[in-house]
Amino acid sequence: MPKLTGIAVSQQNDGSLELVAASHAQGSGPTMWHTWQVAPGDEWNLWEPFGEPGTGDPGPPAMIQHAADGHLEVFTVSSGDQAVWHRRQSGPEPDKWSDWESLGQPDGDPVQGSVATTLLNNSQVMAVVIAAGTLWQAVSTDSPDPQWSAWSPFGRPDGATVLAVAIATPSDGHAELVALVEWPDDGDTTPTGDRGVLWHRRQNDPATANDWSWWEPLTQPGGHSVPVGTPVLSVHATGLLELFTRTSDGAVWRTGRQNRDPVSWGPWDMLVRPGYSFGDLTAATDSASSRMLLVAPTSTGNHLWYALQSGDDPSTWSPLSPLATVPEASGQDAGALAGALLVPDSDGRMQLFVVVPATGNAYLFSADDPGQLPTYTQSFTHP
Repeated sequence: MPKLTGIAVSQQNDGSLELVAASHAQGSGPTMWHTWQVAPGDEWNLWEPFGEPGTGDPGPPAMIQHAADGHLEVFTVSSGDQAVWHRRQSGPEPDKWSDWESLGQPDGDPVQGSVATTLLNNSQVMAVVIAAGTLWQAVSTDSPDPQWSAWSPFGRPDGATVLAVAIATPSDGHAELVALVEWPDDGDTTPTGDRGVLWHRRQNDPATANDWSWWEPLTQPGGHSVPVGTPVLSVHATGLLELFTRTSDGAVWRTGRQNRDPVSWGPWDMLVRPGYSFGDLTAATDSASSRMLLVAPTSTGNHLWYALQSGDDPSTWSPLSPLATVPEASGQDAGALAGALLVPDSDGRMQLFVVVPATGNAYLFSADDPGQLPTYTQSFTHP
């Protein structure tokens, strides 16, 4: 039976949730799977095959909802051709989807990592990928039959190699992109003196997909450590952006936009001291309390930690603390818990999804009531 390796989740038009998962290739069978709630906040269907994008193993999927018709679109990078593949809902029924189609490689270069997406202010969807150490973007029209542009270069700081990227669109409509970049280790020749640093770009005109500021460095978290892993951008209930990162010493940090000034980021706050080891982070806003929740899976073992905004001030956070344990992984080294994702349900209850690589199973942690933490566990055995 196929083991799940990554997941994506999103709300559908009626408020129910759709879950898409990637799995290892086994012969000629499907490598993607999906399930959905039978009704908003209700039970889940059994896993159903979701096709085979390209050859080889698909990478972690990304999913986004179009603005005009509410249809979902899914992206993944195939290990066989190292190109981006996508498919889109073709009707109001959750099982009606287009065939998988390839968006190709930027300039013929293999795509590294997964696809980052955001919904722009003009209702276009933007997809961003890394190829040959630089960023590329493609934009989709939002119409009954959306068309994708060719890949165009999004650039990188001079001489740097892009390692990871996050993108989001706050309420003012100016999309923002944050990239983790690295310079060659040839001495103290970089603008900051560090090899791994965070840089960002901001959309100048929300109506124009290709009008962006040039690269600017972000102030780095304190100490001698450097950011690692994929940064996380999330939109707070105030409409402002929050940015989270891990650092090489095991600490977890956050910063946020102080206002809508393009260069006004607040100071970095440490959410947990050095010495821990976490995987990629996930964050979402609790619609019931308007507070943002951050979840950090441990990079070994089976534990989930959380931090929560503790008041109306977006810069006030609780320290990172234990949240829950994945039951099946108890007593064994499950490696890094993969695919941790947060999303609010239609009734405001926070839902946390996570994959255990050792077993290939997915788990759902749900809040009992709106405004509470997601601690009630449900298992999604692999297909």
